[in-house]
Amino acid sequence: MIELLVRFKEMSHFYISSGVTAACIFWVYYRQRKGAAGLWPVIILNFTLFIAWGVLSGLNHDDVPFKDFWEHHSPFLPVLTAPFLKSAPHSPLIFDIARIFSGCVFVLNILLGWRIARQVWQAKARLSVYLLMVSGACIFAQYLFLRPDIFMISFVLAGISVCLDIPRKGAVYCLLSGVAFGLAMSFITKQYLLIFLPVIAVFLGVKSGRAARLVAYAAGLCAGILPLAAYLFSAGIIGDFLSWAVGFNGRALHISVNFPLIFIAAATAGAVVLMRRFRLSGDVKAAILFYALVLGTFSSLTSISDQSGFLYYLGLWYFICAIAVSGAGLPELLAQAPSRWKRSLIAGIVLGALLSPNFVYVWKYRHGDYFRDKQAVASLMEYTRDSTCVVILPVHPVFAVDATRLYSNWQLYFMGKFPSVRLDAVQDGLAQRIISIRPAVVMCRFGKKDFILELYQRKIITSSEYKELIAFLTANYRQKQIGDNVYYLKTL
Repeated sequence: MIELLVRFKEMSHFYISSGVTAACIFWVYYRQRKGAAGLWPVIILNFTLFIAWGVLSGLNHDDVPFKDFWEHHSPFLPVLTAPFLKSAPHSPLIFDIARIFSGCVFVLNILLGWRIARQVWQAKARLSVYLLMVSGACIFAQYLFLRPDIFMISFVLAGISVCLDIPRKGAVYCLLSGVAFGLAMSFITKQYLLIFLPVIAVFLGVKSGRAARLVAYAAGLCAGILPLAAYLFSAGIIGDFLSWAVGFNGRALHISVNFPLIFIAAATAGAVVLMRRFRLSGDVKAAILFYALVLGTFSSLTSISDQSGFLYYLGLWYFICAIAVSGAGLPELLAQAPSRWKRSLIAGIVLGALLSPNFVYVWKYRHGDYFRDKQAVASLMEYTRDSTCVVILPVHPVFAVDATRLYSNWQLYFMGKFPSVRLDAVQDGLAQRIISIRPAVVMCRFGKKDFILELYQRKIITSSEYKELIAFLTANYRQKQIGDNVYYLKTL
């Protein structure tokens, strides 16, 4: 029975995608018969679906950073948001604020990307093509989640925009690009290879003054990293940062290729036209965008997780693809197809490939997981207030503004692979910390497993600690299901 339900779910996605693609083919054919053109109805529909997904999709563990943020990510975003979280109301309203704010950053990124497209392609840049690609990727990239990725995208796009003027302008532009890339990498280093783009831009320009421009870029890069470095040193955690955010992530990296085919095609088309333009006319801006696409693609190949199901890792890459293809002349090329049906078939398949995933995702969250999760958070907030909690994904401890993470899901995930993670987990004295801190909420279930038993079976706590912890929880807590999870709630 379960297998039949799973198969039905998979087939429903297939039926939705097939239906959307068929509708796109006939819609394009009908529009051609009427002499109408333009992609704006599809773009508007894509963005409408994106907003619907944002309203319906459940809370994500990255929606709002929490106070005790330390793990293998940069602390830059949590440090910046901490003052706002402390002053925020003790209410699930914080999730609405986070999504609205993230949406504003997304609009800013759209504008920055379009600026680059205009700088490179000038009058050949097609806004409709650019927005079609961006809107087709927006649910994949999860631009409404308050992740460091969206801020990295902002500063990288700003850095690319400045890089386009480096070959014909002075060292000031190198300095500014360095600041932009330094700030971007302070948030998250997923697109680490792009820090070499200003160096390439310098060597594409005149030979005189190259050394000065490279020094200016290095100075700007240091200035961009300075705020994060100052915090790390002042907090005395530079060693932790180097150990986890640099050392651990470096050891955990592996090649993972999961690019959506429609974006591979767009990136390839854009890259070919950009390189041809540079060869024929010597347009250095086209070359710089080409190298940005190449560097972004290779950076996107590496990840500490399997990218299947984590397509938001490619958030910046989608933007660069959209920019690269926006002036490649694909609509004009399509118009050369010999028959109306062939044009309709090709255009319909492309539009269907960009629309279908959005329909599927909205269908997946049609029951409104966001409202369900917010209700669960509101219930948990009644118990936490100024106290702390022990909660594992999918809902992490933002129920109290100053909630402390006593344990982390990524530790459980990686501890079997990396001795350093296991050592960090077992030396924490988790059982004694729970007993001494007496948190308001403790996770009872880890998925379908007993959370405390799972800690013992993974040898994070000893058998005596397991018995002591169970006795402590039995005497001082009661079990209650809230949302999809079961929790220990403190009674005394």
